[in-house]
Amino acid sequence: MFLRSLTLSGFKSFADTATLTFEPGVTVVVGPNGSGKSNVVDAIAWVLGAQGPRALRGQRMDDVVFAGTDRRTALGRAQVTLIIDNESQTLPTQTAEVAITRTLFRSGESEYALNGTPCRLLDLQELLNDAGVGRQQHIIVAQGQIEQVLAARPEERRALIEEAAGVLKFRRRKERAERRLESTEANVTRLVDLQRELRRQLRPLERQATAARRHQEISAELVEVQLYNAGRELAAHQEAQSTSDARRVTFAARQEAAAASISDIDGAIDDAQSQLAQLSAEPADRLPRAVSLSERARGLIGQTYERMRSVERERNALLDSDVVVTLTDEHARVSAELAEIDAAPAQAVPSKEQPDEASLETGDDAAVNAAEEARAGAEARLAAAAATLSHADEHQRGAAEELQHWIGRFEALASAVAAARTDSGIAALDGVAGVVGVLDDLVTVDGGWEAAVEAAADGAMSAVVVRDDSAAAAALAVLADGDTRGSVISLDKLPAARESSHQAADGEFVRPHLQVAADAPEWCRNELETLLDAIVGAAICVPGDWSSAYDRAQADRDAVFVTANGDRFGPRRWRIGSTGPAAATAALDHARGRIDELTHDHRQAAAAWASAQQAHGAALDAFQQAQRTAETLRRRIATAAARQSAQVQAAHDRAAAQQQRRSALAERLGAISQRLAGHESSHAAAVARLDRAEVIVSGLDRLALLLSQHRQRLDAEARHLRSRHEARTELIRQLTERLDALRHERDAAASRQEQSRTELAALDVAEAERRTKRDALISALRADFDADPAMALAASPPRLPDGVTASAHERALRADLNRLGPVNPLALSEYEEASERFEFVATQLADVRNSRRELHKVIRAIDAEIIATFADAFEDVARNFAQLFSTLFPGGTGRLSLTDPEELLTCGVELDVRPAGKRIGRLSLLSGGERSLVALAYLFAVFRSRPSPFYVLDEVEAALDDVNLQRFLDLVAEFRRESQLIIVSHQRRTMESADVLYGVSMPPGGSSVVVSERPSQAAALIAAGGSPGPDEPMAEQPPSEYGREPATAPR
Repeated sequence: MFLRSLTLSGFKSFADTATLTFEPGVTVVVGPNGSGKSNVVDAIAWVLGAQGPRALRGQRMDDVVFAGTDRRTALGRAQVTLIIDNESQTLPTQTAEVAITRTLFRSGESEYALNGTPCRLLDLQELLNDAGVGRQQHIIVAQGQIEQVLAARPEERRALIEEAAGVLKFRRRKERAERRLESTEANVTRLVDLQRELRRQLRPLERQATAARRHQEISAELVEVQLYNAGRELAAHQEAQSTSDARRVTFAARQEAAAASISDIDGAIDDAQSQLAQLSAEPADRLPRAVSLSERARGLIGQTYERMRSVERERNALLDSDVVVTLTDEHARVSAELAEIDAAPAQAVPSKEQPDEASLETGDDAAVNAAEEARAGAEARLAAAAATLSHADEHQRGAAEELQHWIGRFEALASAVAAARTDSGIAALDGVAGVVGVLDDLVTVDGGWEAAVEAAADGAMSAVVVRDDSAAAAALAVLADGDTRGSVISLDKLPAARESSHQAADGEFVRPHLQVAADAPEWCRNELETLLDAIVGAAICVPGDWSSAYDRAQADRDAVFVTANGDRFGPRRWRIGSTGPAAATAALDHARGRIDELTHDHRQAAAAWASAQQAHGAALDAFQQAQRTAETLRRRIATAAARQSAQVQAAHDRAAAQQQRRSALAERLGAISQRLAGHESSHAAAVARLDRAEVIVSGLDRLALLLSQHRQRLDAEARHLRSRHEARTELIRQLTERLDALRHERDAAASRQEQSRTELAALDVAEAERRTKRDALISALRADFDADPAMALAASPPRLPDGVTASAHERALRADLNRLGPVNPLALSEYEEASERFEFVATQLADVRNSRRELHKVIRAIDAEIIATFADAFEDVARNFAQLFSTLFPGGTGRLSLTDPEELLTCGVELDVRPAGKRIGRLSLLSGGERSLVALAYLFAVFRSRPSPFYVLDEVEAALDDVNLQRFLDLVAEFRRESQLIIVSHQRRTMESADVLYGVSMPPGGSSVVVSERPSQAAALIAAGGSPGPDEPMAEQPPSEYGREPATAPR
């Protein structure tokens, strides 16, 4: 025999119908505080007959009916059905299953049913007593009952043993015998008083018997007249009853018609309410989600256009660069100086009107000096222009190389991010209901922490977040159908985050540097916070390189340590380097910014190179002009040399020096020309790279266009959803108006039904009055005349004097009797009747006294049976308690004793315990865990002594540490072979021992929901409940363990 299933409907927090299917072995029920898991225990106790609201943690009995929430209305009834497997025929029924149902209406009416047939609570208790499930329900250990076992009086502890041993059925038999004995004693007293009264009545009746004989003649005639008058009165009553019956039929027909109308209206009301419930149950968050996505697309479009405007501003700024202005000014100065050099030889040429040698010599010297000075200035400026050109060339070449490096890195990172988003499955899940987005897009990470967060999350940042389990199932189906790889995390029934037991020391926890993004949906921000706590709450970022994290991991093998470079050291798996999409995205953003900066620098370098090239061309022209001027001077010096050899020789020497300097300048100009040629090829490559950057900018244009089109689709969907919402609102309004009309019609039908009921009640009152009078008349006939109603109706009219009615004749006869004096006309018959009654009472008194003696014998026999049964049970419980106590308290001793061994019927049970190394005078001096173990030892001793088919334990191990918890689980393992155990627990190790695991949760504003997990799935659910233990490192847990379904679909 074992519990097969439990169905709750409207019971406490279970507004919706929930069914828990049990199996032999251990079933563990888990769930967060306030989710309603203890209500499962209350439901079992309630359906088995628990009485009183305090037994169910309430103030009134109707507290078990669902009272409603902010989102749900209260219900009108609570119903629980418990199905017991009876194939072993433990219960005395012929069925393989026994279904026990208890229903309570908010009006206070309560019903019990056994296999669908209404029954009494007493019938149910008698049935369960034979299976060891007593009225006190010792097999159900609810919250706080562990403490009550120790705080209870000795007599209350005795009750547990009596119930387990089946003594209560003997006590109920004794109670019934004692009640019968009390009734018998009352009967004896009443019969003795009646016998005394009859004896007192017999004496005067004996004296009146003689006078009664003389009275018989008149009395006989009077009886004849009275019988006739009574018959006439009975006939009048019969006629009135016929009229009343006809009216009753009419009123009953009206009442049935009103009831039928009410039933039809109730059906229509139920249909309308069902339609209204279906409309109200439709998801209401699709319209806000569509509007939110549209606004998000609009924001992305704005960001894209702002990025394009930024690029344009950089291009305009490049045109106004200070380098261009500087090189232009330098070009103007060099041109002016070269013009001065060109003018200097002309000024130095002597006039034809002054052919004298002195003038020629003076003019040539001045011209040569001026040319040398102009050449020196031009040479200095040419050198400065060459240096500027060289610097611009080097700057442009370096900027081009760095730009090429960052463009390549940008393309690689963009490919990695695209691959990561493809792996996450977000592209394939577009349009799936309930999808929130990629976790990496829903959070923001502090700068420089991207790699550390990715390492701590261990791949979870690329998972797709969905609303609940149904959305997760739909998303996984889409990924499987599309042969797409992806991870899914459900926000439904997230495990409560556990506080890390590790110290950060010289490191820092990763969790404070990871926040929910500002544009994340408002409805799921709390669930996202909880999810982040569960994923990275225990990770510690260690400063330095991977060796620092390696040293910390060697010292603490149970923690997770990461570095800023993305290195990860968990309990079972170590990794060097960052591979996650979050780090790639951060690097991608950095590369994009660096490319923009380098593009700006490259354009400035290109402009500077162009300006330097212009300056170089101007300098080359000036140098050629200087050569021409020098040639003119050479001719003039040659002409002057014909006239003055000394001056020619001097001018020749100066011209030779000037020629040497021009040669040096020519060599430098050749070198500059070669560098300019190489610079032109570098400039062409830089221009090609700039073109690629322009392609990226054009990609932003296309992205803006795609975002705009996507926003238009979202706006259209929002308008469609808004139209559907308005139509549904109108339909709800129509259904509400119809419900109001139907309720008014029902009230009218109920009023008609109540009126018919009132009229029927009035007929009942009138009939009751007539019946009372008729019964009194019939009783008088039988008592006074010994006649039945048929005799009175058939009585013939008496002989009456002329002109005298029967009533007047009756009065005359009575007057004659009065004149006879105070005689008792029935004294003789009364005397005989009183004598018979006296003898009858004497016989009854003797029988009652015999019954009293028999009841005393029965009570003594029951007491003996109680003593024997309790003594045997107490001996077994005491022996098992000593054994269990030594098991739970190694080295300690515990025993049970009776408060008064001479009074086995009423004595209590005392606990005498002594843990190893302690002297305990009172149980209250024990610690909380020790008190729990002592109470468990006592309860399990009772369970072992008198086993029951099943036991229900509600958080009995909450106060136990790991060692004592293992001892408790050893007891559970022992009892699971013989009995079925249902345990409500928060302990992870208790969950691991379960054959079936049930989770109870309560969404905000909703009702309790039950989720079942098989043993193969329970490990994953337990692992998701918090930080990993020594035997289950968090490093090897995939992100899917934070949801209900497998996280990764098959490829």
